[in-house]
Amino acid sequence: MYVHVGLMTFNEKNGVLGPWACFGGILLIGLVSLLKGMTEFIGLLLMGQGLVYLLSFGRHDTNAVYLMFRFLSRPVIITVRAITPRQVADRHLPFVGFFLLFWLWFGLVIVKASLVTSALPAVPQ
Repeated sequence: MYVHVGLMTFNEKNGVLGPWACFGGILLIGLVSLLKGMTEFIGLLLMGQGLVYLLSFGRHDTNAVYLMFRFLSRPVIITVRAITPRQVADRHLPFVGFFLLFWLWFGLVIVKASLVTSALPAVPQ
């Protein structure tokens, strides 16, 4: 039998299961899922910007779709510019940003999987 007290869950047999087994864990899983979704969205923006750049054959500065992608991904590019050395050319910043977002996404997938598996109730053997 499980007893929920605040954010902690207690089991008669094993004692405390931790905060993941109650509402705190659900909120944490939701927060990690939200961050993962935002990371995916920004990564797709950068991929779309690169695809429009390739398909516009040098006229990307006048393409409205490219300008929209550039406007929406600008906060990421500014952040990447702040953390990269000056030797990195400005034209490479979207690639660096996508690379960093990919590893952030990968880390969030691992954290989410860990939270979900720890939130599952123990199966009696």
